[in-house]
Amino acid sequence: MAEQNDAIAQYTLGMNFYLGEQGFLLDKVKGIEWITKAAENGLDNAQYSLGDFYSKGENVKKDHRQAAIWFWKSALQGHAEAIYRLGLQYFHGDGINMDYIKSYAWLSLITNRDTRAINLVNDISQKLTAEQIAEAGKIASKIRSEL
Repeated sequence: MAEQNDAIAQYTLGMNFYLGEQGFLLDKVKGIEWITKAAENGLDNAQYSLGDFYSKGENVKKDHRQAAIWFWKSALQGHAEAIYRLGLQYFHGDGINMDYIKSYAWLSLITNRDTRAINLVNDISQKLTAEQIAEAGKIASKIRSEL
């Protein structure tokens, strides 16, 4: 099934190689190859995993720009941890321009289920004007409508 572009099968196969589980020999390179195929086929968990690998330089060259791209793709599918990590990248300016408004917008999407996001949104709100918070709210509404 993985050979037939089944993204879930590709991701499962990739993680089995990457972690050396389910009777698979540990092969990080082959694992990342399969996870990448799954990510390219649109699987949010695979996209998040690639973002995580690139942000940490875990068996790939550390690249915050690539991390942001993969987190963004996963976040657009509603992946909560990808939304948090993308918001964090906007907050710190890792691989993308620092932007408190976009950080606030993304993080506000998950404040109902992530205390880390709540805390960061509260911190960011101290740095923004009321107009900027309103702008972030509009951006968040637009994103939410596309999820």
